[in-house]
Parts: sequence; structure tokens; C-alpha cells
Amino acid sequence: MNFRSVAAIVAAAGLLAGCGATDANRPAVDDIGKQVVAGWKSTAGVEDAAYGYVHGLDLGQQVHLQATLSAASVSDTKFDELIQKAREVYWKSGERSVSLPVTFYSSDKPPSGEVRTSPDSVFSGDVEIGDPAELEQKFGPRPTQK
Repeated sequence: MNFRSVAAIVAAAGLLAGCGATDANRPAVDDIGKQVVAGWKSTAGVEDAAYGYVHGLDLGQQVHLQATLSAASVSDTKFDELIQKAREVYWKSGERSVSLPVTFYSSDKPPSGEVRTSPDSVFSGDVEIGDPAELEQKFGPRPTQK
């Protein structure tokens, strides 16, 4: 084996190891889902909530969030309230580069199966973090990344 072959193998191994470090299962990211769901379940008008944590080389870090709202609670105001709660949990976690897709359902057409987007949802989008200065003022300083 020549020097270039060895260098190429070492470089490829380094790249793969680096990808694994950022796309591996991270308990702190899983905790974001647990905390958001716990907060949502204690919110008036929320009948159920769940999350699914996925990660990987082509996925990055994703916490899919979903809630089923009572039919009477389905409104943009309720969607905003729940998204703000998710933003706060994510902000206070200190984590970075986590995608938070969110889906809301009405109790009239609750989800079935896995935590994913469905055509029966009443809202589907992403939790956008937004302006860090606004979030710091609202939720306090963001912890350093763990």
C-alpha cells in the first residue's frame, strides 16, 4: 500500500467519525422531545402529545412533535402558544442544529400510527427559532452548547 492510499483511508475514516459525532443519538436532544410533550400535555385544550426522535447521516438531529387538540381548541392562537413552548424548551436546552417539525391534529381526526405529518393534520410546519435577542429577552440567556 502506498502513502496516498493510506492517507486517503485515514481521511475517509476521519470524515466518517466526524459525521457520527454530530449525527449520533444524543440524550439531550431526546430530552427536548420529552420536555415539550410534557409541557404540551399540561396545556388546556391538548388531548394528547407525542414525539419521535430521529437522527442519522442524512437526517441530522430531528425531533418530530405532534399534538392532538380538542376540536374546540383548534386555532392559530393555540398553535402559536404550543410553538412558543417548544421554542422555549429548545432555547433553554442549549442544543444547536436540531430540526423541530411540528404537526397538530384535531380530536375530530386524530393521528394514527407513527409521529409524522399527515394529510389529516390541521397544522404542519417547523418550530422556527427566530431572533436570538428576542428569545434571550423572553426566556433568558441561552446555555452554552453541551
